[in-house]
Amino acid sequence: MEIPAFRRACLKYVEGFGFDLPPAWCNAAGGAGAPRRHKVASEPDDKAAYIAAEEAHLAGLTREFLGGARAPRTYGNLRNPGLKLIWFQASRGRSLPPSSREATAYFTKVAEASDTVGGVALAKSALGVLCSFNELPTAIYTSMRVNAALESMRRTPAPSTKGGGPHGEHGGRHPHRVLLRAAQPAA
Repeated sequence: MEIPAFRRACLKYVEGFGFDLPPAWCNAAGGAGAPRRHKVASEPDDKAAYIAAEEAHLAGLTREFLGGARAPRTYGNLRNPGLKLIWFQASRGRSLPPSSREATAYFTKVAEASDTVGGVALAKSALGVLCSFNELPTAIYTSMRVNAALESMRRTPAPSTKGGGPHGEHGGRHPHRVLLRAAQPAA
């Protein structure tokens, strides 16, 4: 997903909530990003200015350490799922982090769109990283309701690629799609 305007819009939206993102999510091609270095004056004239500069310096260092706390590939693999989650929330006028019901709706949407366990698992992992990166609890995302799409897909056999299989000619993990296709008028 290399759409600079999309990425900038996501970053602006996230900043509105005071959130930080892994560096790999913020830069084109998932690069590590330029480190934010703030020099702290050795002899401050103003105590408040010194403290503010020191806080900014420490916050920048913390972001760097957070960015290096996981392998770059880990953050890189969660970049697109993370940005899609942010887009989902922003496009619906919702705040970050998502509520448990909003997370449920998002995971359900991902399950329907991707029809793969991996797609939903990556979306859930991206939400976990977003919360962990910003010191937010993730306990609300452990309920059966929130994880229903992921758990259901894990327990439903994948369709056979040779035809027939557990879902017959319908294919896919979701029989409701067959019903939706049958209800549509023929072209």
